[in-house]
Amino acid sequence: KEVINIKYSQIPDEKTIVKCADGSIYEADHVIITVSLGVLKAQHNNLFSPALSDKKISVIENYAYGTVGKIFLDFEEIFWEEHEAFAFLWLEEELNELKSSDKKWLAGIAGFYNFDSFPNSLEGFVSGEHIEIFEEISDEKLITDCMWLFEKFLNRNLTKPRAMKRTNWKSNRHFQGSYSNLNMGMEKLNFKPHDLAEPVRKLDGNAFLHF
Repeated sequence: KEVINIKYSQIPDEKTIVKCADGSIYEADHVIITVSLGVLKAQHNNLFSPALSDKKISVIENYAYGTVGKIFLDFEEIFWEEHEAFAFLWLEEELNELKSSDKKWLAGIAGFYNFDSFPNSLEGFVSGEHIEIFEEISDEKLITDCMWLFEKFLNRNLTKPRAMKRTNWKSNRHFQGSYSNLNMGMEKLNFKPHDLAEPVRKLDGNAFLHF
């Protein structure tokens, strides 16, 4: 179930109250919080009663969190060699032209790679400022744009894939991204990843909110 509030007390023996979106309420001795950093960034103010400590809030708000999307294209006939990968190096003029077009999200593609377990498939990685476009455009446009990219760099006509799948980590409100990383802000504040993982404890030292 989706949890909308965790009401807790640091007084020993007092239960933690977990309220769910469907109105159900649970009492718990221990709560394990497994939501993504993206959800914590968006909801920590409403999710915890009382608010978390200033230090933990500062870690949540300053820890970097972004999205890397993935595209999986499956082809009837392959057009690459075994273990061949594709990366795209743009001329500056062409890249600027791309970024002003309806295909601008393609500038965020890092490359396409194949893997032994699915020999007819390519896996592409997408990141950067246009990740929202990648998740929002139609399946047909995504496939058409990818094939335009391949045909431009390989300079030949190719058959469209027979199947496609993609991730939507950014737009999924239960994740709101996919990867966290340290940044200069964290270093400046002298915070470490384990500061977020540190549990909240009762006044007697027993941990009861586990991250």
